[in-house]
Amino acid sequence: MMSPSNTPPVQQSVVAKIAQLSSLHTTELKELWQEMNGKPPKITSKPLMIRRLAHQLQMQALPKPWKDITKHNIDRINKIIEKQEKPKNKRTLNLAPGTVLTRFYDNQEHIVTVSESGEFHYQQRIYSNLSVIAREITGTRWSGPLFFGLRNAKKGKSNV
Repeated sequence: MMSPSNTPPVQQSVVAKIAQLSSLHTTELKELWQEMNGKPPKITSKPLMIRRLAHQLQMQALPKPWKDITKHNIDRINKIIEKQEKPKNKRTLNLAPGTVLTRFYDNQEHIVTVSESGEFHYQQRIYSNLSVIAREITGTRWSGPLFFGLRNAKKGKSNV
């Protein structure tokens, strides 16, 4: 690791190396990053670089058994993440593009069409969710799916 005075460092403790990081210039931190990782950093934030380099220095200083345990745990975490499906949001509507939702409210017919991108078209405007449209129609907060009859009022059960 380069020292602030650009002299070759003597064998330093990890704590001393980490303490020295904050006194390094950003270009020196980038050089150290390149040296430790074999590639330039993708981040530009000096505080973040310091934290990441400090973590790497601590990991390098771990005794072999701890490194093995750490690697094993990281592998386990990655396998768990890979196996897990994204949690299914029970509130997500799966409406086919082109679906037309109609609601009579206040003696007026309100028509909403689902686009290919999953957005909603109402009165020549595009909305990301039905609740905003329901609020615009009624002037009060409403669950859009409930307002358009896609869910029951009890326990949010879907009618679709």
